[in-house]
Amino acid sequence: MIKAMLPTLAIGPLTIHTYTLLIDAGMVAALIWLWRRAPAHGREPGRWLDAGLCAAAGAFIGGRLAFALGNWVYFQSHMAEILRLWDGGYAWPGALLGGATGLLTYAIPKREPALLMLDELALPALALAALGWGGCAAAGCAAGAAVPPG
Repeated sequence: MIKAMLPTLAIGPLTIHTYTLLIDAGMVAALIWLWRRAPAHGREPGRWLDAGLCAAAGAFIGGRLAFALGNWVYFQSHMAEILRLWDGGYAWPGALLGGATGLLTYAIPKREPALLMLDELALPALALAALGWGGCAAAGCAAGAAVPPG
């Protein structure tokens, strides 16, 4: 059976979940990427950073909603727990769709090139996915059920 590698990091009295730390690091890296890539396309970095923040918020909301919908049998009788974000539970397809929706919601009214921004986020999204899987492995949630040999 696979055991959790390092589910939390403790620095004095502060305890940080490894999964959260890695996802946050990936989000920050993606935002920095957008901010740094905007001038290469003749765009204002601050506006692209704003779009990235909207994408991050959309990903956060979309990931939680997708998790709740995927586990609707439980959540239909525990509706208030959908808002208990600290209990965890996110689904990457919902995060991806929510992130794209958040970015489009910002970019289209501001007349920013939304498809170009989404294209620029392809590489950071790959890194973010890898960090998410690493965080999941550290928390012990990336492993399946134990299977007997043979």
